[in-house]
Amino acid sequence: MMAKHDFDVALVDLDMPNLNGFELMEAMGKDPRLSAIPVVVITGRDDIEAIDLAYAAGATSFVVKPINWRLITYQLAYVLRNSRSEAAIRQARAAAEAASKAKSVFLANMSHEIRTPLNGVIGLAGALSRTDLTAEQSEMVGLIRQSGQTLERFLTDILDVSKIEAGKLPLQVDTFDLHDAIEAAVHLMQTAAAEKSLRFGLTFGPHARGLFKGDVVRIRQIISNLASNAVKFTPQGEVAVAIDVVEPDYEGDAATLQIKVTDTGIGFDTEARTRLFNRFEQADGSITRQFGGTGLGLSICKALADMMGGSIAVVSAPKQVSTLLV
Repeated sequence: MMAKHDFDVALVDLDMPNLNGFELMEAMGKDPRLSAIPVVVITGRDDIEAIDLAYAAGATSFVVKPINWRLITYQLAYVLRNSRSEAAIRQARAAAEAASKAKSVFLANMSHEIRTPLNGVIGLAGALSRTDLTAEQSEMVGLIRQSGQTLERFLTDILDVSKIEAGKLPLQVDTFDLHDAIEAAVHLMQTAAAEKSLRFGLTFGPHARGLFKGDVVRIRQIISNLASNAVKFTPQGEVAVAIDVVEPDYEGDAATLQIKVTDTGIGFDTEARTRLFNRFEQADGSITRQFGGTGLGLSICKALADMMGGSIAVVSAPKQVSTLLV
C-alpha cells in the first residue's frame, strides 16, 4: 500500500471497482503510517447519507462529480494548510508533554537527592539540642532545626506536585480509625496555634467516629495543609477544624468525609479566590513576602481531593472569617 512519506493528501473515489472508498479509508485509518493523511472524497452521489458515512470513515472534505478543477485546487490547498497546522500542533503538544515529564523527573530526583543530607542536618540539630547548651546556642540550634523542617516541607510539596503531574501518586486504601487519624494530623497545628496564642478547636460530627476505608495518609495531608495555612495566616483569634461523615443514600455506597476549616485570619477577595488553588500562587505578592511559602499547599489539597472523588471550595472576604470546605 502507500507509505506515509510519499503523500500529503489522498483523493479517494467512493465508487472504485475493486475497493470502494469507504473500505480504503478504513484500511488507512488502521495503518499508523497513513492514519494522519487528510482524505478528500470524490463522489458522484449527492445524498446526505453518503456524505455522513464518508466523514464518519475519516474524510476531511469532499467533492461532488463532475469535478470543478479550480474548486478542488482551492480545497486541496485549504486541506493541506489545516493538515500542516494540525501536525505542528501535535508536535508542539508532544514537545510540551516531554518537557513536562522531564521536569517532573528532575524535580523528583532533586528532591530525593536534597532530602538525604537535609535529614542528616535535622537529625544532628535535634541531637545537639538535647546536649548542654547556653541559651544563645539553644536558640541557634532551634533555628537550624526549624529552617531544616521548613525546607523539608517544601521538598515534600515539590515532590508531590511532580508525582501528581506524572500521574505517579497512587492512592493506598486501608482501614483506619478516623478519630485517631484526624487527631494525629492536627496535633502539631494545635501546638503552633498555642505558640501564637490562638484558640484551636477540633470537633467531630455524630457519624465521624469508627473505622473507615481510604487513603489515611492523604487525608491527613489535606487536613494538615489546611490547618497549617489557617494558623499561619491568622494573627489573632481562632482556628476551628470540624469533621463530619455523611452517610450514603443507598446501602453499599461509600460514605462522604467532610472537612471544614475556619479561621479569623486575613481573608482574601474574589479575584484572589480564583487563583487560590493554582500552583506556585498565593493571594498576592505581599502575602508571600510576609508569610513565606511556595503556594503549593492548596493546589496539592485540590489535586488529592479530586483523586479521591471529592472537591474543595472556599468562602472568604478580606479581613473576615475564611472557611475551606472539602
